[in-house]
Amino acid sequence: YRSTEGYKAAKWGMSLQEVKKKFPKVEKVNDTLWGMEGKIAGKAAAILFNFLDNRLSGVVIWITEPHVNQRIYISDYNEFKGLLKKKYGDPKYDEVTWSNSLYRDKAEHWGMAIASGHMKMRAGWQTEETIIETNVYGDNFK
Repeated sequence: YRSTEGYKAAKWGMSLQEVKKKFPKVEKVNDTLWGMEGKIAGKAAAILFNFLDNRLSGVVIWITEPHVNQRIYISDYNEFKGLLKKKYGDPKYDEVTWSNSLYRDKAEHWGMAIASGHMKMRAGWQTEETIIETNVYGDNFK
């Protein structure tokens, strides 16, 4: 099986060796994950390639760009959501969930709500062979 979809030059179903040729900086994380540092839309990121039966089955990208102002994480989320919307159209779902409503009516404190784990934002798309999701969340001010 080889898909025309995937992450950049890595297509679903590629072997580890094929992915390593496309991304020579990947290093082993565990038996199924290989990762590397990179940039997405100009922001520092950790890129993880997941393999199932030695075939690429998924990619997770964590933005690692630090911000002093917690509201910028929401701006980053909105930027990535906009880029994905441009490429894939309207998301299949676009939601904000609250586990604690302390900051719900205070948009100027939503960065704090994210950091404290009170609020999560996520949006997702689906193609024939790929599920794409972007989200922003925090826990214990991380």
